[in-house]
Amino acid sequence: MQDITPDQLGAILLLETISATIALLVSHYSNKAFRFTQQKRLADLSTGFLVLSAGMYGRVLGILYAAVSSNLETLTIVVIATSFMRIMAYVLFVVSTRHTISKMTPELVMFMQIPLLVDFNLETVGLILLVIVVLQSLMNYMSTRSRYGLYVLVGFVLLLLSHSAIVTNSGYLLSQILQLLAFLALLVMLLKVGREE
Repeated sequence: MQDITPDQLGAILLLETISATIALLVSHYSNKAFRFTQQKRLADLSTGFLVLSAGMYGRVLGILYAAVSSNLETLTIVVIATSFMRIMAYVLFVVSTRHTISKMTPELVMFMQIPLLVDFNLETVGLILLVIVVLQSLMNYMSTRSRYGLYVLVGFVLLLLSHSAIVTNSGYLLSQILQLLAFLALLVMLLKVGREE
């Protein structure tokens, strides 16, 4: 594993904070879409992104605290806790992307890291769950052929690639960039849905 310079760590924390904020926005717009369509999958998606966002903010704060206090035990606890939160979010994504028949707006059938800062066992579990989410998103897109389904598919493929970059040691910074692009794709989709209501 490569060492991370203070500048790289700063860039990673900035990207993680931006991604967490976008995840929070995705949660908000998913919740708005849920109130409009009453599709439970949107509520699951909203909760998943809320949990994911909270975990990402927690990771940033935990890393900053560990860096200031030089306390590696705290960092280990933060990594494990936030990894479990991410896995919980991905389980909700699996639930939200399951294929169902909807009488209302079928095009809305929804979807959605550093050597010392990553638990690779938990990361692998997250990766497996994301593969399921991507496959379900692909099946949803193939059945609806809607542009919303395409945004969802692209978002989750980018999220899968971001985790693959960590597990294959391609670099945490690259994974953060891919994660940011994934959240942006999902946010764009939700904003477009909101405009068409």
